[in-house]
Amino acid sequence: KRKRFNAKINVIYRNNLNCIFKGAIKQHGDFDDHIQLSGNDVLQSINVHLRNGNIGGITKFILYSPRSTRTSDEIFGSNILNEFGYMVPRTFYVETEINGQKNTLMFQEKMTKELLEYYKKREGPIYKTNEDIVLEENKKKFLPGGILAKQININWAKKSQNHLKISKEGISKINFFLLENNQINKNIQNEEINLNNEYLAFGDPEQKNKMNVFNLILLAMNGHHALYDNNRRFYWNSIKKIFEPIYYDGDINILGDFDLKYLENIYIPKKKEFLESLKVTQEKLKLINIQNFNLKLKQQGFEQDIKITEDKFLKIQENLQVLKYYLLDKNSSMKEDNKKKSLYQNLVKKTDSLKHLNYKELKFFFEAQDISNTYLISCLVKNKEKFSCKKEDQKDKFSYDYLEGKFSQNKNHYYLGIFTIENLDIEKIKPYNFKSLIREELYVLGDTKIYYDKGIQFYHDILNKTVKIKQTNPESRVLFDGGKIDNYSIIFSGIKSSKVENLKLPFDINGLTGCLNFINTNFENVKINVFKSDCEDGLNIINGKGDLEKVEIQDTLFDAIDLDFSDIKINELVVNNSGNDCADFSFGNYFILNSELDSCDDKAVSVGEKSNLKIVNLNVKNSDIGVASKDGSKVLLDKIFLINVKTCLAAYNKKQEFYGGFINLNSFNCKNYYKKTEVDGLSEIKLKNKFME
Repeated sequence: KRKRFNAKINVIYRNNLNCIFKGAIKQHGDFDDHIQLSGNDVLQSINVHLRNGNIGGITKFILYSPRSTRTSDEIFGSNILNEFGYMVPRTFYVETEINGQKNTLMFQEKMTKELLEYYKKREGPIYKTNEDIVLEENKKKFLPGGILAKQININWAKKSQNHLKISKEGISKINFFLLENNQINKNIQNEEINLNNEYLAFGDPEQKNKMNVFNLILLAMNGHHALYDNNRRFYWNSIKKIFEPIYYDGDINILGDFDLKYLENIYIPKKKEFLESLKVTQEKLKLINIQNFNLKLKQQGFEQDIKITEDKFLKIQENLQVLKYYLLDKNSSMKEDNKKKSLYQNLVKKTDSLKHLNYKELKFFFEAQDISNTYLISCLVKNKEKFSCKKEDQKDKFSYDYLEGKFSQNKNHYYLGIFTIENLDIEKIKPYNFKSLIREELYVLGDTKIYYDKGIQFYHDILNKTVKIKQTNPESRVLFDGGKIDNYSIIFSGIKSSKVENLKLPFDINGLTGCLNFINTNFENVKINVFKSDCEDGLNIINGKGDLEKVEIQDTLFDAIDLDFSDIKINELVVNNSGNDCADFSFGNYFILNSELDSCDDKAVSVGEKSNLKIVNLNVKNSDIGVASKDGSKVLLDKIFLINVKTCLAAYNKKQEFYGGFINLNSFNCKNYYKKTEVDGLSEIKLKNKFME
C-alpha cells in the first residue's frame, strides 16, 4: 500500500478566488502509463484527498498525467453518458503546477458519496472487481477478469448492522454475476464481455433497458474497455434491489476505426431486447443539443470546434447503425448468452483459471445461514474439482476486510458473500434468498406500485380516493414506488415504541428510513396523515415532485417528515411531538405556504445538503432549534413566529463537501429563547438583507 504524503493544495478559480487546502497525496496507477520523465522532473498521476474544504463539492480526486490513457474523448464520452442520465465521475481539464512543473491535467473525482449524491442517489455500497496484481514471469499482471468483487466505500458498511447486511447482500449478488460471467482469459484485453443484465436488473424491464442503453452507447463510442469486468463499477440500490452502472475507464476513441473483431467476444441478452434498446439509444442521442453540448465541453477546459463535435455525434450514430446491421445478420458472431451453469460449476471454472498462478493454497469463504444463526464456511481448493469445506470457529467474528477483498496474510483467500449449502457439500451451494420489501405484498394504484411488509394492514377506498394503512408490527413499512398520485388521502396509523435499542436505525435492510415511504412519485393535491411512527422518519419522500395539499404528522419517535432529492410544494404542514426533527429537507427545492410545528426535540426545520426552502408562514413552539440551515442550503422566511426555543436560528457548515448555510428573513419574532442566532464563519443570517447580530 502506497504511503500518502502531506500536501498544500492551492486552488485558483476563474473569478480569481484563491483557496488553500490541506491534503494528502500519493502516486496513482499500477503501470508506467501513469508516470513519465520530463527533463529532470517526474510527471505522474496523483491521487488527492482534501483534508478540509472541497472543489465544487468534491473532496477526493485524481489528476491524470498526459501519458495516461485518458484522452479528451474521456470528457466527451462522460458528457454523453451524463446526458443519458448515467452516473459519471465529474471530469474536466485543469491547469496545474506540481513541484514547479506546469501542465494541463485531467481532473476526475473518485467514487464516493459525493458522486452518488450529485446524481440524487442515497449513499450505498459501490463495488468493483478485486484487481489483485500478481507477478508472472517477472511482469505485473492483473488476475484474469478480476477475482470476485470488493466494496470501494467500506466505511459505509461500518455504520450499523443494517449497513453491513446491505453490503453483504450486494457483494453476494455481484459475485454471483461475476461467476456467471467467468471471464477467464489470461490476457485481459482479449476477455469476453458479457452484457446479459439479468443478474444486475433482476427482472426489472426498465432497468434492463437502461443497462442495455449504457452498454450500447459505450460500444458505439469505442468505449468497450469500460465493459470488461475489471473496469466495471456498480452502485447497489438496496431499495429497488438493482445494480446501477457507474462509468469508469472506457478508453473512448470516437473517431477511431470501429473494429468489429471484438464483437466476436461479446455475449448479449436476447437480440430482440438489445435491438429495442438500440433504437432507444439512437433516439436519445438525437435529443442532445449539440451547440449546448459543445459549450459545456468548453466550460470543462476542453475547447473543440463545433464541426468536430458534430462529426463525433454523426460517427456514434453510424456505429450504432453498424451494430444494428451486425445484430440483424444471422451469421454474425455476437452471441446470445444462453449458457446457464450451476454456481458450483462456475466456481470450478474460476478455480481452473487460477491454476497457472501456482498458488500454494486457494480458499473461498462464504457465510451460510440456517434458522438460528449465520456461520462462516471456508472451502479449500485441493484441485480443479475437489473442494474441502468446513465451518470456521464461531469465535472468529466477521471482518470488514472480507468486503474489501483484503486478507492480510493470504491474498489467495476470497470472500463470496452469503449463500446456502447442504451438508457442507460445495456442489449444493446456491444463492441465498434475501428478504426484500418489493417481494412482499404488492398493490397497484394507477401507475404507482405499493409494497408493504406483512406487519401492515392495507385498505383502499376507491370511491373516496383514500388509502388507509395500519402498522401491526413495530417498524413495518410501506413503499409507494413511481407513478403519479392525485387527489388522494393517505392515512398511516403506526406504533410508537420506546425500545430504542432494538430498532433498525437509521434504516431497515432495504435502506428505507421511513415507516411511510415514497420514491420517484409525482403528487397533485395529495393529503398525507401519519399518526405514530417508530422508524427513523415518519414520512420519507425520495425524488418526489409536485404538490401536497396537507401533511399532518403526530407522535413520532424520531424525525416526522424527511424530504430528499425532491421538488415539493406543501400548502399546509402540521407536526406535533417529534422525537427529533419535525421537518428535514435535503438535496432539493421546497416551498411551504403555512406550517405549525410543535414539540420538536431537536430542530423544528432542518435544511441541509444544498437545498433551497421558502416558507411563507412559520410557527414554531417548544423546540431546541427553530430553523437550521447548513451545508450550502438557502432558506427564505417571510413571516416567522418562534416561542420556547433554545436557539431561534442557526446557520453552519457540517460536512466537508459543502460550504455554509444561509437564512434570509423578511420578519422575525422569537420569544422566550436562550440564544437568538448561532452562525459560523462560512454562513450568514440576514433580516431584510442585513446581517443579524
